[in-house]
Amino acid sequence: MDFHYNTCPPGSVMLDAAKLNSNPLHDDCPFLFIIGAHRAGTTSLYQYLSRHSDFRGIRLDKGPLAGDTYHFTTGRYRRLSWERYKSFFPTSVLSGEKSINMFITCEAPRWLFESCGRSTKVIILLRNPIKRYISAMDKKTSQEILAQLFTDRQWYSKLKQETKMNYQNIPSTCLNLYNQLNTNNLYYGIYSIHLANWLCNFPPENLLVVNSEEFNRSTSDILQQVLEFVRLVPFTQHKLDIVVNVTYNYQQKRYHTDNLMRDAINNLDEFYRSYNRQLFDMLLWNSSLVDWPV
Repeated sequence: MDFHYNTCPPGSVMLDAAKLNSNPLHDDCPFLFIIGAHRAGTTSLYQYLSRHSDFRGIRLDKGPLAGDTYHFTTGRYRRLSWERYKSFFPTSVLSGEKSINMFITCEAPRWLFESCGRSTKVIILLRNPIKRYISAMDKKTSQEILAQLFTDRQWYSKLKQETKMNYQNIPSTCLNLYNQLNTNNLYYGIYSIHLANWLCNFPPENLLVVNSEEFNRSTSDILQQVLEFVRLVPFTQHKLDIVVNVTYNYQQKRYHTDNLMRDAINNLDEFYRSYNRQLFDMLLWNSSLVDWPV
């Protein structure tokens, strides 16, 4: 990664030696957190890992809600006791959580570091923000998507003006208005802001960023890479074939492209391009290999 910590706002964990070296509140934290963009494959990855003999997922029968406790999100943190939170997880094997809301919750990385310190790993899945935006508008027509996009852009511009922040130049500033923004589909896809907030407040060596499209194309390779990152024994080839091809197939939905949908795609392309460029610079991603607008 290539991240400039001088862009972090005052009070960030990575700028405060006392916070960075303090003892965590708990020594029995979940082993792993899988977070990232909505519709980016977080549920699939969680299901895959849950087939490992040394890792057991929770709520696996809940479909898209598998693995999610919402503990480290606005409105829940500190309201649920740690004892109650830990009761979700098995004690006999390693376990972890899957949450898409943690990625965009400004306080989440600080809360996680405060609770767990360096004892847990975080995997972040990121999908092309244009495809993610449209996928999140499940069952809406192209006309409805375009109308919602117009509303989202107006709302986001208004919030930027009200907070007097220039997010083109300050990518590490997380917009701490989650209750207002959790219905704004555009904000989810501004990955440079959310990732920078995590880098400012959580040790980078404990973070792994995975490109969702690559995960979809090369599931076996990415899964083995994830196992290496979390220091679990790799699957045998036989086990890997069973897990990837039988357990849970991650499929990105296709959408019909008419003139209105093309207008929406072009509008989203224009909106996300500069933010994607910031993200690619942070992650040292090659734009010729990752097919996103930059």
